[in-house]
Amino acid sequence: MNKFLLILIFITNVQFSFSQEDTEQILDQARSAFNSQNFIEAIQLIDLYTTFKTDNAESYYIRGNSKLNLKKYFEALEDINKAIGYDTSQAEYYFIRALAHKNVKDESAALEDLNFAIKKNPEKAEYYNERGMIYGNKKVYGNAIMDFNKALKINSSYAEAYFNRGIISLERESYEKAIEDFSSAIKSNSSFAIAYMSRGICNMILKKYDNAVNDLQYAIGLDKSLDKEIAPYLDEAKKQSKK
Repeated sequence: MNKFLLILIFITNVQFSFSQEDTEQILDQARSAFNSQNFIEAIQLIDLYTTFKTDNAESYYIRGNSKLNLKKYFEALEDINKAIGYDTSQAEYYFIRALAHKNVKDESAALEDLNFAIKKNPEKAEYYNERGMIYGNKKVYGNAIMDFNKALKINSSYAEAYFNRGIISLERESYEKAIEDFSSAIKSNSSFAIAYMSRGICNMILKKYDNAVNDLQYAIGLDKSLDKEIAPYLDEAKKQSKK
């Protein structure tokens, strides 16, 4: 037997042994890395895992979700498509693909995936909240409100759902309703800077200038990056509050 053939047999046997005994350990390490938000490590581990096992849906989901978190949206879509190709039963796969579609500006595909996710698991508040945001972007306000209501029925302390429902009320010029929802969002998450800013703007519109000043200043205190956006409103609120 020639030397090359012996080496090939040895390598094949090592790979077979490794794939049988250690692939699950690699997948466990990838799960742990992902859960610890070590997304690059998770991707590298799944790259290794898929050299031995190519038909595991969860592995593509972990890598796709990691790429989503790294804002590699088209690459994320490739992996999540593979995950769904191997397992169509997981609502979360459709939800993550919806997020990727949304980030590549394909809201129609995102909406379709969210419909699938909700059909498979109708008890996830996040799914309704995300679908509500898409309906809001499309100005389908009735559907948006219904989805935010469903999200809040499942999770009554869901700050983002209160905030998003408040934004719909703000866009529809229902400022008192918007303030109620922004206040509920703040009650659920006292560090929600944009909720303070949005409530401050509503107070400005309603000529509640002292309240507006308090909200807008507090928002800047929580998030300095909002300073430039808030400054014109805050200056005007301070000016009007002195009259």
